Amino acid sequence: MQSRNCGSDKPLVSIYPSLVRQSFTISGLESLAEGATRLQLTDAAGRVVQESTITAGTYAREITLNPDLTSGLYFVLIHSGAGQIRYTGKIIVHR
Repeated sequence: MQSRNCGSDKPLVSIYPSLVRQSFTISGLESLAEGATRLQLTDAAGRVVQESTITAGTYAREITLNPDLTSGLYFVLIHSGAGQIRYTGKIIVHR
């Protein structure tokens, strides 16, 4: 699934697969500014259900889901080191 980077009309970062059981991959991280960035996974109500630090400037990263997550729609947010949202996407967790 390709989603739009915030502030850009070019899809540079992509998430796959969009239907997830245990993990998903984010590619295109090299298009973000280098350095530590924060990944948040939120539920449909906007609650943060998982958070991790990722390194921008690398090509791809596999994210393993918290085993306590239930089936449903989740949003993936990537924040810059300054806290600015750089990317938004969505996944569907199917357990």
